[in-house]
Amino acid sequence: MQTTLAIWLRRLLSSLGFPATTPTPLFSDNQGAIQLVKNPKFHKRTKHIETKYYLIREKYERDQIDVLYINTKQQLADILTKPLPRETFQHLRHLHGLATPLSRTSGRYEEASVLTGKQEQQPGHKE
Repeated sequence: MQTTLAIWLRRLLSSLGFPATTPTPLFSDNQGAIQLVKNPKFHKRTKHIETKYYLIREKYERDQIDVLYINTKQQLADILTKPLPRETFQHLRHLHGLATPLSRTSGRYEEASVLTGKQEQQPGHKE
């Protein structure tokens, strides 16, 4: 899905007069999938790969996309695609810029205000 979106965006930008000069990076935390894209050899285990994966390989060979490894803990798409433990969800939410980081003080979590630098108590906690 993200490959077709990247290709569409490249075409849109080109039609607006901003052609891409470098491959569009696609990040994946699956090293096996990255190797399938980058290694065009036919293997016994890969004979039943779906057609969409050949599209990705073709776009990679034409330097339109580049598939790069990203650590699972930094994979921003995971917040939208799978259930996550609370800490992982909060970390990825922070990386997206959707929430301020939580700090743990005196046995409870408090939200650190980026603007004031002060600690704000989360709702539901009483002094």
